[in-house]
Amino acid sequence: MTLGRGHSLPAAIWGDAILTLTLSPLALVAFVGITIATVSGAALDGLLPIVFAVLAILLSDIATRDRRAGTTAILYAAPRLREHFVWWKLGSALVLGLLLCAAPIARIAWHGLPSIVALLVGIFFVVALATALGVITANAKTFIVLFLSFWYVVFERSRSDCDVEFGWALRSCRSRHNTDLRGAGCDRPADCAVNISSATGAGIGVAASFARHSQNDRSPRASRPCRQCA
Repeated sequence: MTLGRGHSLPAAIWGDAILTLTLSPLALVAFVGITIATVSGAALDGLLPIVFAVLAILLSDIATRDRRAGTTAILYAAPRLREHFVWWKLGSALVLGLLLCAAPIARIAWHGLPSIVALLVGIFFVVALATALGVITANAKTFIVLFLSFWYVVFERSRSDCDVEFGWALRSCRSRHNTDLRGAGCDRPADCAVNISSATGAGIGVAASFARHSQNDRSPRASRPCRQCA
């Protein structure tokens, strides 16, 4: 796969995102299901956990797909793709995440700027974590196990009588008698702390991805020529 028309990185990012949708029927089904559920007025505090769980499953394979298929050497023969590999996979995962969450993003926008910013930070955190663990471990299962374990813990806590952050966009305050839904973001110091810590974690993950990719490039195996491309 080349960098697309005119060797453009954005074109390659878009092409890889579309390839993910093509290779994974679950992605198309998830997009349609999430959109219908959001438009039909499903409660966001119940919908977002499902959205993020599906998103994590779909994103886990993006950074590891080429290595698992044994096509990394062929891809590295494309102009400028080797040095931009992390940006390529990060951008592809981000495009896919924004496409799947387009309907929830549009609906949450009505709750105000803090809520939409919080959701976007959450999406980028999941994207960056999936890319980082994929590049570092070369195993999609690492991200799935870690994130879905976190997802389970948070989801179980959200069923108790306490305030719980989930999806970085909504704060669900539940009790035995009522359910109150409030937009999150930076309305309270705790909300700002969640956003800042998520953004910081995403940045650390991206930096670790670049460090690992650079280390792989300097390894003897990475420097061997591709026989299929000779």
